[in-house]
Amino acid sequence: MSKTKVIGIVAASLAAVAIGQVASYRVVNGRTDADGFPTTSAQLCIKSGTVDQCYSPPSPESPLPPFGLNATARALKLATGAALIVFTAESSSGGSGSLTSIALLENRNGQLINLLPNVGLTNQSEHHFWNLPAVSAMPVLVTADFVRSEGETHFSPHRYRITSFVYDRQGGRYVQRDQYVTEKKHPGLDDVDNIDVLAPEKTSIVRRLQNR
Repeated sequence: MSKTKVIGIVAASLAAVAIGQVASYRVVNGRTDADGFPTTSAQLCIKSGTVDQCYSPPSPESPLPPFGLNATARALKLATGAALIVFTAESSSGGSGSLTSIALLENRNGQLINLLPNVGLTNQSEHHFWNLPAVSAMPVLVTADFVRSEGETHFSPHRYRITSFVYDRQGGRYVQRDQYVTEKKHPGLDDVDNIDVLAPEKTSIVRRLQNR
């Protein structure tokens, strides 16, 4: 099967994909209203027998709309040679901020299971799946999202909340293993095009995980 990434699918369009050991699937953006804001959630669907089995992210808290925009999917290869699907979709109602849902999907006997707890990140954030064999045989999800303090503007430098999720074999899902707020401020989107917090914090992140 070919290895393909689906990125930035336009609203209400869909694409069939086959990645590594992942079954063929399609990504569908949610419906939008006349202003371009989502009214339904995006979906990732696989064929199971004669019907589609689909995953949609849970809706964020009101008044935010569903996670229906800019749906993306990519393969996450495991050490075993198998692969999971990283699925993201965005919620936005205008303004300078948005929220992105991150799911890590496994096909269990034709059912799509999200291995992560609910993970939502703002548009001033960063996330990576790291291979850290000393911590877990499965990839570790690490996220960084800004913490706004008094006197700071939206995209000014901020301290960031670092959260690490590690796979729990007994429960068969990921759990939050660690969380802390950086001591120093890192540049925001006023000064950089992309948030770069996790690389300079990696030594501290790994040390904290290994000590738990």
